[in-house]
Amino acid sequence: MNANALKTHFKLDIGDAGGLDAAASIPDVRVARSQLAAYGDINQPDRLAPVDVVLAVERITGNPRVVAHMAAELGYRLQRVELPDTGELSQALAELARDEGALFAELVPYVNRDMVIPEKQRAGAMTLLRRLVIAAQAIETILAPKVL
Repeated sequence: MNANALKTHFKLDIGDAGGLDAAASIPDVRVARSQLAAYGDINQPDRLAPVDVVLAVERITGNPRVVAHMAAELGYRLQRVELPDTGELSQALAELARDEGALFAELVPYVNRDMVIPEKQRAGAMTLLRRLVIAAQAIETILAPKVL
């Protein structure tokens, strides 16, 4: 592990966060300004930033330099994915549940019967089924990882 590289990346992160004072004020950064300075100082090789502090700073900067360096040390490469918007997912799930319930309500009277489904009910069921497929596709789109 190259401690100097980690420290250099962390020092750049601190700069991107607005400097030591700004980084120390990030809510999840649980250390003081002086400790942040030590974590970026190559003359203090035994003082490395804890992972939770690195994540807090890199979450704010949007540039995971230290995390990417650690991944590379293990032979991996970071790839950003966009996480689903929970509000969008909730809406799509609600639409799916609504359409599914409506479809079942439309078809329940004809279950376990040898009756032919009247054209009006069949057309209504087909419309609901298409809406159900659209809602399911929306959920699939939301949940599929998006590589940026």
